[in-house]
Amino acid sequence: MRATLMHNPQSGDRRPSRRKLARWIEKLGYRVRYQSTKKKNWAKALEDPGQLVVVAGGDGTVTKVARHLLTSATPLAILPLGSANNIARALGIAGKPKKLIAGLASAEHRHLDIGLVRGPWGESPFFEGVGLGLCTEAMCLLGSKEGTPHGARRRRKFVRDLRFMSRALADFEPRRLTVKLDGQDLTDDYLLCEIMNTGSIGQRPPLVCDADPWDGLLDVVLVSQRHRELLRRYLLARSSDEPRLPRLPVRRARRVEISVGREPLRIDDSIMRDRAQPTTSLRRDGPSTGQLVEIILKRAGLGVLLPCPDSIASSARRWSASRRTSPRPGTRERRGTPMIAHVRQSRSTREASAQAQSRSL
Repeated sequence: MRATLMHNPQSGDRRPSRRKLARWIEKLGYRVRYQSTKKKNWAKALEDPGQLVVVAGGDGTVTKVARHLLTSATPLAILPLGSANNIARALGIAGKPKKLIAGLASAEHRHLDIGLVRGPWGESPFFEGVGLGLCTEAMCLLGSKEGTPHGARRRRKFVRDLRFMSRALADFEPRRLTVKLDGQDLTDDYLLCEIMNTGSIGQRPPLVCDADPWDGLLDVVLVSQRHRELLRRYLLARSSDEPRLPRLPVRRARRVEISVGREPLRIDDSIMRDRAQPTTSLRRDGPSTGQLVEIILKRAGLGVLLPCPDSIASSARRWSASRRTSPRPGTRERRGTPMIAHVRQSRSTREASAQAQSRSL
């Protein structure tokens, strides 16, 4: 059997080494081909990857490798080595690379829903989310490509970004956005619009704490003027290490239509600068009229391996099973708190559970 190891050697603290990763995969019986994703023409290694592709890196590395496998039957195994690791966390994948690789011997093969953005430029897949408004414009100004800090540096940058966003929020003017969720018109003035397949965006705080990438639904966060103070308190709490879950208004939908004007559009961690340049100010004027963008999910778009028999995959299955007890309204509004099987617990038990989940984010 053959396996292709797609590795970002600059991710994490540059450990484990490429040799260790390859050796651990070889113990499973694979003949390993190594490819650094920092080299030119790295994608050629995926033309004939063998029976397995293992990607070791952060969300950016996982995304660009996964896009090349959307039409392939070869499954993808993820070794999260980045800063945020939103995709891996959404799938319940966490732990040391050596244990994750050992768990591939009896891994569960599942198919992940992939987001698709359709506009005048064509079609673009996404794995985390699509956004407009505060988070996207703050990302333009902060510079999402300035490097990937780790350890104490990562924490300082995270706190700095959150405090910047909370200050910017005070002067940020809502934009009139034409939004339809499964045909329901929700046009209004919004500070933030995030259409998500996972609960977090980049290294920013989680906006949806119970997002499920397996349920065939998009989580849509629409923050209007009346929720400005709620968002500000959440950003400040997260920057102060206060365990707090997001309680922003969240809706679920299978299809989202939005009219995009001059404002920047973010797809995963990339800003579409060819159609809208980021501004030098967070203040924007004028109505949002322009290109119609459609956002949907492609069911079972990517085959992934969930390491077993560790608790990684079993916890993911319990999470997905518990989500089936929550409503499937398509567009009914809900709060971003966990809607799981124990909703009838006492208030004190629910609060303790919420704090525990917040600490794990």
